[in-house]
Amino acid sequence: MQRKAVGIWSVLWPTLVLSTVLSLMACGAADSTVVLPGTDEAREPVALHVVCSEGIAPAIQAAAAAYGQNHPEVDITLLVRADTLAWQALQTGDAEVAVLTWLPEALGNDTWVRILSRDGLAIVVHPRNQISSLTVTQLQDLFQGRVEDWAAWGGPPGPPMVVSREAASGEASFFQAWVMRDARTTLTAVLAPSTDAVLQYVACDLHAVGDVSTARLDGRVRAVPILSLIHI
Repeated sequence: MQRKAVGIWSVLWPTLVLSTVLSLMACGAADSTVVLPGTDEAREPVALHVVCSEGIAPAIQAAAAAYGQNHPEVDITLLVRADTLAWQALQTGDAEVAVLTWLPEALGNDTWVRILSRDGLAIVVHPRNQISSLTVTQLQDLFQGRVEDWAAWGGPPGPPMVVSREAASGEASFFQAWVMRDARTTLTAVLAPSTDAVLQYVACDLHAVGDVSTARLDGRVRAVPILSLIHI
């Protein structure tokens, strides 16, 4: 029985992604062969469909491109989805390999799983928001909409604007399980469809706060130190 393959993403280790993901390829029927560069060796073309979490798409795209330069016989099609939709693509056969940031609770016996690496979830604010740090309890209050003014915590005067990912994303699942727990994010939160959308919104709004993978941090936003860090 063919087993489904799932990877759990964390930090950017392209070589590990390649060696793990591409060793799981299954060959399909081919009408021609591909001669490897610099050799006389011919191989049958291989088609591989990989679905990955939206938050790590740039890293997986770079890894696939680097692998393809040395392995022209492998035709990699990358599908980018939120984690829940990526899992569904694996289940329905639209992809042979999935690279996820958050696993579903129930996994079938035909699913092969390996942890690729570990990542963190960063709480990000506008660079001019100079709040020094937050506790997990403060995060819960903040994302529940209970904080009326950043200034009470040393931030800029004005109410915080919470930016949240859609429920299908791995970041949202992690944040709910390890930060919010039984509490719910405020209904007034801006719902961002992607990591880039979170970064862009926070970068343009002095009062905005959101969460993104640490692998996607850039100079547009500032990561806030969190006290009582959560380790898994």
